[in-house]
Amino acid sequence: MTAGRGLKRPLVVLLCIWGIFVVHGIDRSVLLVLLEPIRLEFHLSDSQIGFLTGLGYAVPFALAGIPLGALADRLNRTRYLAGLVALWSVLTAAAGLVPSYALLVLARAGVGASESGAPPTMLSLIGDTFDAKSRPAALSIYFTAPFVGLMVGATMAGQISQAYGWRSAVLAIGLPGLLFAGIALSLREPPRGRSPGGAPGALPPVPIGTALAYAVREPALRRLLGALVLSGFVTLAVSNWTPAFLQRVHGLSPGRAGAVTAAALGLTGMLGSLCGGVLAARFGRGDPVRLKRLCGGAILLALPFGVAAPLLASTVSGLVCLGIWAFIGSAYLGPGWGLGLAEAPAHMRATIMAVGIVLTNLIGAGLGPQSVGLLSDALAWAGDGGHLAHAMSAICLVSVATGWLFLRGARSLAAG
Repeated sequence: MTAGRGLKRPLVVLLCIWGIFVVHGIDRSVLLVLLEPIRLEFHLSDSQIGFLTGLGYAVPFALAGIPLGALADRLNRTRYLAGLVALWSVLTAAAGLVPSYALLVLARAGVGASESGAPPTMLSLIGDTFDAKSRPAALSIYFTAPFVGLMVGATMAGQISQAYGWRSAVLAIGLPGLLFAGIALSLREPPRGRSPGGAPGALPPVPIGTALAYAVREPALRRLLGALVLSGFVTLAVSNWTPAFLQRVHGLSPGRAGAVTAAALGLTGMLGSLCGGVLAARFGRGDPVRLKRLCGGAILLALPFGVAAPLLASTVSGLVCLGIWAFIGSAYLGPGWGLGLAEAPAHMRATIMAVGIVLTNLIGAGLGPQSVGLLSDALAWAGDGGHLAHAMSAICLVSVATGWLFLRGARSLAAG
């Protein structure tokens, strides 16, 4: 297939988008393994570390996310995606050159803002490439990318940092992402508002306010977005702090913490997402009631393992619980976001997905790590010797609300 004809087969399109999302995950998570050397160099508190990986990234992501996501309903999505990839890759590398904490926060803010337009763009492309029955499986593959990004980023950052310092690790990881901007340009723009086997034709994009009003007005979509946001809150709160926790509490080196995080969260999360896609295809059968029950059940089943993992004195036992939590708790990703694509009208799909992604990042990536940092500092001030472990464990209890929202949505649909 020539470059001029573009890459258009569904699985090839999915593979290319998956690769770009891996880079997104690598550049987003590169600092997680490096938090301890960064903290020591700049003499930071846990609250400042939480801000760097949380609100410092998530607020710019949120401010830029909806307008940049809405552009995906109006521009050529493949060219737009290529520009975003190039921009955030350069900004990721720039973080390795900064002389102060304030400039490091500023660089990460730029990464957050530029990355915000990519997920709704990629989800919109997938929505117009796969039909409703095949989307959960496609999205389950798509959502393995952040876990692969975490594995690659954590392993590379830990090893390079241990050998050459944290700044060299950031530079080495950021710049290769420019290659994936070229991959985005090789994709062919699919017709909007249609998918294989679907009805052709597409309505024109609507104003941002109209799409926001639709998301708020529809109870099923509102509950679904709430569940996705709260699940992101717990997942990102725990995963962002895991490398620092392993180094500080269990005494692992940066390289070892990176490798262990990659296995305990990245590999198991990836496998869990794939298994969720298989379960959705075999038992969900495109039925939103079954899919919501699957999502809610997985999150509640994973909850005890997440609560226990930071509290166990044994490093091995804690990591086993963390891996089980990540495996079971990731099963909702493909079915959950697939439901979002199905319930959002095609001509406002990217905008509504941007709303969900922005809220997930603002509340999840922003308030999640920040909440752990603030709670950890408060417990330390109160004399709690295990303050970080107790803060991470307590945050997992939010999953009770997440599971309830999924199951409440299933009950409402079943009641008709």
